[in-house]
Amino acid sequence: MTTLFNFAKSDMINFILMKWKQAIIFSVLAVILFFFFKIIYSVLQISAIYPPMKEYIFSLKPGELANKIIRITNDDSNMNYKLTDSTGTLNDDLNYYADIYLKDDSTLFMFNFFYNKSGKEQSKINLVGAFDKTHQFGGYENNSKDMQSLINIFEKNFIDRINFSP
Repeated sequence: MTTLFNFAKSDMINFILMKWKQAIIFSVLAVILFFFFKIIYSVLQISAIYPPMKEYIFSLKPGELANKIIRITNDDSNMNYKLTDSTGTLNDDLNYYADIYLKDDSTLFMFNFFYNKSGKEQSKINLVGAFDKTHQFGGYENNSKDMQSLINIFEKNFIDRINFSP
């Protein structure tokens, strides 16, 4: 009887140790997967969680602003406009998401923004991302001199033209 009890006891201990080993392995894998997906999520920028870097308000209705953007980009061979998405409903105010590509000498810039209604007779552009595609830098936060220089390029080559074009 003692041998049978010792055998059953050793089986129970082995069973518990095996379950603990599985629990530890599962926990380690879960932590590894968590950090892997967290890194992948942030690298791919799956969602726009950053607040706009800068906001520009215009005394134009959203349709007038859209027409002005299209006219400006069609008139300039170094500028390309691409509407990428819209959110909201016709009853609510729609947000229109777009990219502007600017070619300046030998450098290609890309700017992500959205525009929408801001009051009865106003609309606004929110700059969300700024990138120098040639030199491979940029991002979604205004946290360096390089980012400020990209914002200045956006303002000089795009925003100022909206403000001062007929």
